[in-house]
Amino acid sequence: MKTVRHYISITIVSLIFAGCTMLAERPGQPEEVDYYTILERWTRTERVYSGVEVALHIDVVYMGRETRAAYIEEYAGRLGLTEEKKEGLKRTELSKLEEYNEFILVAATPVEEWNDLDSKDSIWRLYLVDEDGERVEPVKIERLDKDALSREFFPFIDEWSTPYRVIFPRLTPEGHTIGDDSEYIRLKVSGIKGSTELLWTLRE
Repeated sequence: MKTVRHYISITIVSLIFAGCTMLAERPGQPEEVDYYTILERWTRTERVYSGVEVALHIDVVYMGRETRAAYIEEYAGRLGLTEEKKEGLKRTELSKLEEYNEFILVAATPVEEWNDLDSKDSIWRLYLVDEDGERVEPVKIERLDKDALSREFFPFIDEWSTPYRVIFPRLTPEGHTIGDDSEYIRLKVSGIKGSTELLWTLRE
């Protein structure tokens, strides 16, 4: 009797497991968007060396269409926004893509005065470059608060770093569009302490 009961128990568990597996793999079901997976996909990290010393460490997120959409879903879910408010937020955020390319740049430097990307006299210069070599300068560099919201959504922000929002125009002076239709884009960081580049492939 014990053997029969044991066999029945195993069979039931196996059927339940198989049912769950079939449910999880059912065609047509939308895949869940994992914000942090997408964040990692669109984040680049680089260092600028001055001799053997790291003069600048940066983590940069390209806030393109996929990143923004994932951010909105995560933000709306965490704060319990209604569908109406979420759709309003989505329209507002995605409309920005028509005019601008936006990056969240988190910088750390060994000397506090070097972390001055938002200063008009900054020791650093930023340029966005496309595959044709055309480049644009930021229209705005804004220092962000290191509040709980920023740290939650961009976990590489810490007490030693400074977050910025960097906004570039989509159109170059020659009228060429830099953005989702580009094969790739490069963020060039130049300064008196050194330089580096970060690259995002937008089309395979």
